[in-house]
Amino acid sequence: MVQVIHNFQQSIRLPAANIEAALPQRETLDAQVHQAAASLVAQEPGLECATADEQGARVVHLHTPQYEIVITSRCGQDRVFQQGEKRSFVSYTITAASNLKSLDKATAVADQLSFVLRIVGAILSAFLLFWGLETVLDAYGHIEIPIFLVVVVLAAGAWLGERLGHLLGNWLQNRSLDKATQRGVLPQLEAVWFTLEHNLKALLKVYEST
Repeated sequence: MVQVIHNFQQSIRLPAANIEAALPQRETLDAQVHQAAASLVAQEPGLECATADEQGARVVHLHTPQYEIVITSRCGQDRVFQQGEKRSFVSYTITAASNLKSLDKATAVADQLSFVLRIVGAILSAFLLFWGLETVLDAYGHIEIPIFLVVVVLAAGAWLGERLGHLLGNWLQNRSLDKATQRGVLPQLEAVWFTLEHNLKALLKVYEST
Protein backbone atom coordinates (compact mmCIF):
# COMPACT_ATOMS: atom_id res chain seq x y z
CA MET A 1 0.00 0.00 0.00
CA VAL A 2 1.44 3.38 -1.03
CA GLN A 3 1.59 5.98 1.74
CA VAL A 4 1.57 9.48 0.23
CA ILE A 5 4.06 11.88 1.81
CA HIS A 6 3.34 14.92 -0.40
CA ASN A 7 0.43 15.71 -2.65
CA PHE A 8 -0.14 18.35 -5.36
CA GLN A 9 -3.05 19.03 -7.71
CA GLN A 10 -3.92 22.02 -9.86
CA SER A 11 -6.23 22.48 -12.84
CA ILE A 12 -6.19 25.30 -15.38
CA ARG A 13 -8.38 26.37 -18.28
CA LEU A 14 -6.89 26.23 -21.73
CA PRO A 15 -7.92 28.87 -24.30
CA ALA A 16 -9.33 26.32 -26.74
CA ALA A 17 -12.82 25.39 -27.92
CA ASN A 18 -12.31 21.64 -27.65
CA ILE A 19 -9.74 18.97 -26.82
CA GLU A 20 -8.60 18.66 -30.43
CA ALA A 21 -7.89 22.39 -30.64
CA ALA A 22 -6.07 22.21 -27.28
CA LEU A 23 -3.70 19.46 -28.44
CA PRO A 24 -0.75 21.79 -29.31
CA GLN A 25 -1.07 23.53 -25.93
CA ARG A 26 -1.27 20.21 -24.14
CA GLU A 27 1.86 18.95 -25.89
CA THR A 28 3.68 22.14 -24.90
CA LEU A 29 2.56 21.82 -21.28
CA ASP A 30 3.46 18.12 -21.16
CA ALA A 31 6.95 18.99 -22.41
CA GLN A 32 7.26 21.71 -19.75
CA VAL A 33 6.13 19.34 -17.01
CA HIS A 34 8.69 16.79 -18.15
CA GLN A 35 11.39 19.46 -18.20
CA ALA A 36 10.42 20.62 -14.70
CA ALA A 37 10.86 17.06 -13.46
CA ALA A 38 13.95 16.18 -15.52
CA SER A 39 15.78 19.30 -14.32
CA LEU A 40 15.83 17.79 -10.83
CA VAL A 41 17.98 14.86 -11.99
CA ALA A 42 21.04 17.11 -12.03
CA GLN A 43 20.13 18.39 -8.56
CA GLU A 44 20.05 15.02 -6.80
CA PRO A 45 22.50 12.15 -7.44
CA GLY A 46 20.82 8.84 -8.11
CA LEU A 47 17.52 10.42 -9.19
CA GLU A 48 16.10 9.00 -12.43
CA CYS A 49 13.30 10.29 -14.65
CA ALA A 50 11.05 8.29 -16.97
CA THR A 51 7.96 9.23 -18.98
CA ALA A 52 5.06 7.11 -20.24
CA ASP A 53 1.54 7.51 -21.62
CA GLU A 54 -1.12 5.70 -19.60
CA GLN A 55 -4.86 5.75 -20.41
CA GLY A 56 -4.85 9.17 -22.01
CA ALA A 57 -2.55 10.71 -19.40
CA ARG A 58 1.13 11.62 -19.46
CA VAL A 59 2.97 10.17 -16.47
CA VAL A 60 6.41 11.32 -15.35
CA HIS A 61 8.12 9.08 -12.82
CA LEU A 62 10.97 10.42 -10.66
CA HIS A 63 12.57 7.76 -8.52
CA THR A 64 15.54 6.59 -6.50
CA PRO A 65 15.95 3.30 -4.60
CA GLN A 66 14.57 5.12 -1.53
CA TYR A 67 11.65 7.22 -2.78
CA GLU A 68 9.56 8.09 -5.82
CA ILE A 69 7.44 10.92 -7.18
CA VAL A 70 4.71 10.35 -9.76
CA ILE A 71 3.47 13.31 -11.83
CA THR A 72 0.37 12.85 -13.97
CA SER A 73 -1.05 15.34 -16.48
CA ARG A 74 -4.28 14.99 -18.42
CA CYS A 75 -6.61 17.06 -20.58
CA GLY A 76 -10.42 16.98 -20.40
CA GLN A 77 -13.64 18.70 -21.39
CA ASP A 78 -15.30 20.22 -18.32
CA ARG A 79 -18.44 22.23 -17.66
CA VAL A 80 -19.24 25.01 -15.24
CA PHE A 81 -22.35 27.10 -14.46
CA GLN A 82 -21.90 30.84 -14.91
CA GLN A 83 -24.83 33.21 -14.47
CA GLY A 84 -27.26 30.31 -14.75
CA GLU A 85 -25.78 29.00 -17.98
CA LYS A 86 -23.74 25.85 -18.51
CA ARG A 87 -20.44 26.66 -20.15
CA SER A 88 -17.89 24.20 -21.50
CA PHE A 89 -14.13 24.58 -21.31
CA VAL A 90 -10.99 22.52 -21.76
CA SER A 91 -9.06 21.79 -18.58
CA TYR A 92 -5.50 20.67 -18.02
CA THR A 93 -4.80 19.02 -14.67
CA ILE A 94 -1.52 18.14 -13.02
CA THR A 95 -1.38 15.84 -10.02
CA ALA A 96 1.73 14.73 -8.19
CA ALA A 97 2.41 12.54 -5.19
CA SER A 98 5.51 11.28 -3.41
CA ASN A 99 6.16 8.26 -1.25
CA LEU A 100 8.95 6.57 0.67
CA LYS A 101 9.52 2.95 -0.32
CA SER A 102 10.61 1.96 3.19
CA LEU A 103 7.38 3.41 4.62
CA ASP A 104 5.34 1.52 2.03
CA LYS A 105 6.99 -1.73 3.12
CA ALA A 106 6.41 -0.93 6.79
CA THR A 107 2.74 -0.18 6.05
CA ALA A 108 2.32 -3.48 4.21
CA VAL A 109 3.84 -5.34 7.15
CA ALA A 110 1.61 -3.41 9.56
CA ASP A 111 -1.52 -4.38 7.61
CA GLN A 112 -0.51 -8.05 7.62
CA LEU A 113 0.37 -7.88 11.30
CA SER A 114 -3.01 -6.41 12.19
CA PHE A 115 -4.81 -9.15 10.22
CA VAL A 116 -2.77 -11.97 11.76
CA LEU A 117 -3.12 -10.66 15.31
CA ARG A 118 -6.89 -10.29 14.83
CA ILE A 119 -7.10 -14.01 14.06
CA VAL A 120 -4.65 -14.94 16.82
CA GLY A 121 -6.62 -12.84 19.30
CA ALA A 122 -9.86 -14.60 18.39
CA ILE A 123 -8.27 -18.06 18.66
CA LEU A 124 -6.49 -17.25 21.91
CA SER A 125 -9.62 -15.80 23.50
CA ALA A 126 -11.60 -18.89 22.47
CA PHE A 127 -8.92 -21.13 23.95
CA LEU A 128 -8.95 -19.20 27.23
CA LEU A 129 -12.75 -19.32 27.33
CA PHE A 130 -12.98 -23.07 26.87
CA TRP A 131 -10.00 -23.68 29.14
CA GLY A 132 -11.73 -21.69 31.87
CA LEU A 133 -15.03 -23.50 31.30
CA GLU A 134 -13.28 -26.85 31.41
CA THR A 135 -11.95 -25.91 34.82
CA VAL A 136 -15.48 -25.04 35.93
CA LEU A 137 -16.79 -28.32 34.52
CA ASP A 138 -14.20 -30.28 36.43
CA ALA A 139 -15.20 -28.50 39.61
CA TYR A 140 -18.99 -28.29 39.35
CA GLY A 141 -20.04 -30.69 36.63
CA HIS A 142 -21.90 -30.05 33.40
CA ILE A 143 -22.90 -26.50 32.39
CA GLU A 144 -24.22 -25.15 29.09
CA ILE A 145 -22.16 -22.53 27.23
CA PRO A 146 -24.32 -19.66 25.93
CA ILE A 147 -23.75 -19.00 22.23
CA PHE A 148 -23.73 -15.23 22.71
CA LEU A 149 -20.90 -15.62 25.23
CA VAL A 150 -18.77 -17.42 22.67
CA VAL A 151 -19.51 -14.74 20.05
CA VAL A 152 -18.69 -11.92 22.48
CA VAL A 153 -15.44 -13.52 23.56
CA LEU A 154 -14.34 -14.16 19.97
CA ALA A 155 -15.20 -10.59 18.95
CA ALA A 156 -13.39 -9.15 21.98
CA GLY A 157 -10.31 -11.24 21.28
CA ALA A 158 -10.28 -10.24 17.61
CA TRP A 159 -10.69 -6.55 18.54
CA LEU A 160 -7.85 -6.69 21.08
CA GLY A 161 -5.62 -8.45 18.56
CA GLU A 162 -6.41 -5.84 15.92
CA ARG A 163 -5.71 -2.99 18.33
CA LEU A 164 -2.38 -4.55 19.24
CA GLY A 165 -1.57 -4.95 15.55
CA HIS A 166 -2.53 -1.32 14.95
CA LEU A 167 -0.23 -0.12 17.73
CA LEU A 168 2.66 -2.24 16.50
CA GLY A 169 1.97 -1.08 12.93
CA ASN A 170 2.13 2.58 13.95
CA TRP A 171 5.39 1.88 15.74
CA LEU A 172 6.83 0.27 12.60
CA GLN A 173 5.75 3.21 10.42
CA ASN A 174 7.14 5.81 12.85
CA ARG A 175 10.38 3.84 13.09
CA SER A 176 10.60 3.77 9.30
CA LEU A 177 10.14 7.56 9.11
CA ASP A 178 12.75 8.13 11.84
CA LYS A 179 15.27 5.98 9.98
CA ALA A 180 14.54 7.80 6.70
CA THR A 181 15.18 11.12 8.47
CA GLN A 182 18.38 9.94 10.12
CA ARG A 183 19.74 8.62 6.82
CA GLY A 184 18.91 11.87 5.05
CA VAL A 185 16.39 10.28 2.69
CA LEU A 186 13.37 12.21 3.91
CA PRO A 187 15.17 15.61 3.87
CA GLN A 188 16.35 14.83 0.33
CA LEU A 189 12.79 14.04 -0.73
CA GLU A 190 11.57 17.25 0.92
CA ALA A 191 14.11 19.31 -1.05
CA VAL A 192 13.25 17.65 -4.37
CA TRP A 193 9.52 18.04 -3.77
CA PHE A 194 9.83 21.71 -2.81
CA THR A 195 11.66 22.49 -6.05
CA LEU A 196 9.28 20.42 -8.16
CA GLU A 197 6.18 22.03 -6.67
CA HIS A 198 7.67 25.48 -7.22
CA ASN A 199 8.42 24.65 -10.87
CA LEU A 200 4.93 23.27 -11.51
CA LYS A 201 3.21 26.29 -9.98
CA ALA A 202 5.44 28.63 -12.01
CA LEU A 203 4.59 27.06 -15.38
CA LEU A 204 0.84 27.09 -14.59
CA LYS A 205 0.85 30.63 -13.24
CA VAL A 206 0.17 32.24 -16.65
CA TYR A 207 -3.06 30.27 -17.06
CA GLU A 208 -6.45 30.75 -15.44
CA SER A 209 -7.12 28.29 -12.62
CA THR A 210 -10.41 26.42 -12.57
